[in-house]
Amino acid sequence: NLINNQINMFLYGSYAYLVMSTYFSQNEISMIGLSKLFKELSDNKKTLSLQLIEYQQKHNKNIKFTKIDTINTSSWSAHSALKTTIDFEISVNTSLQKLYNSSNKISNHNLSNFLQTSIINSQIDLIRQLNILSTQLKLCGQGSGLYFFDQNLLKKYNKIE
Repeated sequence: NLINNQINMFLYGSYAYLVMSTYFSQNEISMIGLSKLFKELSDNKKTLSLQLIEYQQKHNKNIKFTKIDTINTSSWSAHSALKTTIDFEISVNTSLQKLYNSSNKISNHNLSNFLQTSIINSQIDLIRQLNILSTQLKLCGQGSGLYFFDQNLLKKYNKIE
């Protein structure tokens, strides 16, 4: 079932981003801005999974959870983490589009509307924002540029809190 697949994709994303957040907040890494970015992404994916779970329950559908594998963090950098994030979010968007198209095909207008208004539009905005961050990170380079990049993220998330 496509909805169950999407739920599990969101749960995997939540877990992966939580691992990334924890990794970047370690004392020997200390990229707190990136850590907060990934924590926000984790919370967002968890919320989306819960929304779809609630949708399934309201429609008397079974929910099937899949196993989430361990994530290897040994070779991460800020660049590779953002690249991995962008790639994952593009695959999430592709999966959402399949679900949306399927719901339209069977004339499930409630699901189509829910996906379009609650998830797909914000997903497209997220991918754009991540691409902007990735470009900014490339322009910053390593060393002090990376430090200032992380500090700018930290300022953004401290204003939100």
